[in-house]
Amino acid sequence: DTNVINGITFLRTDDAIIDNVTISNNNIQNNTADGIYLHALGGFQDQLDFTIRANLIGDNTFNGINLRTEADAPMNTTITNNLIENNGTNGIQLTAFEISAADQEIQTGVWTGNTIRNNQQHGIQISAVSGNGAAQPLIIGQNGTDPATGLSLGNLITGNFLDGIEVNGAGDMEINNNMISLNGRNAAGVASTEADGVAGVDLNIPSGVGELRLRMTNNTIQSNAGDGLEAFSRAFFGNFTAVTVTALGNTFDGNTGRGIDLLNAGDAYMNFRLGDNTLAGGNVVSNNGLEGIYVVNTPATN
Repeated sequence: DTNVINGITFLRTDDAIIDNVTISNNNIQNNTADGIYLHALGGFQDQLDFTIRANLIGDNTFNGINLRTEADAPMNTTITNNLIENNGTNGIQLTAFEISAADQEIQTGVWTGNTIRNNQQHGIQISAVSGNGAAQPLIIGQNGTDPATGLSLGNLITGNFLDGIEVNGAGDMEINNNMISLNGRNAAGVASTEADGVAGVDLNIPSGVGELRLRMTNNTIQSNAGDGLEAFSRAFFGNFTAVTVTALGNTFDGNTGRGIDLLNAGDAYMNFRLGDNTLAGGNVVSNNGLEGIYVVNTPATN
């Protein structure tokens, strides 16, 4: 507790190997930067593997957990059964930096059973390449329950000041079996300048980053300020940007904006599949403050 920089820091450079690190059953609180900061840069020779389990990660000045990759460094994180609350920026943040377009600064992982609440920006913010292709997506929540405890393998993401989950990058992701509620309701209190507003799940994909492929199943996204799900894909000057979403078995209920809000701008592409013609795969979109489903396709980029 109360360290001058981060509570825990791992820094990997070049082709150094860091494998099978476990951080468990700690109180990581009141640090003047991040609670946990994991930073990998350099070569692709070794994937860094971290397990973060059953910790209290709270009241840190910046992020609860900050994951950063640069150049060709890959990182895999298992984040499970943590309480991540009251941090000054995000509960969990992913960032990356490419030195060249060929870099593969990949972040994969499985995050289950966490409570991510009352953080002063986003519950989860992803500004990095997520997943390593369709075979190894970044997974936020799994369907079903833990056989040992009977508890849900989804996450509770609630009461965060801005978005529950914000995605600003390309890659492959799954969001499954999560309760995403009551986020964005204090956006004015932190002077939010997000041009696209706040949402339970906010896909805000800038021009030229490539394609985001997202599968969402069995989430409850309710009572958030703004939209339940907002997807904004934009591209200009011939840059490639695309968003592909498959949404099955979700509930979008009682959000103050739209249940589902889709905006495709400029030269961008969007492919959105809502349901699969089965009862289990159908989605419920109800009781939202504006339209249930709202779609805009425009050549304008501003």
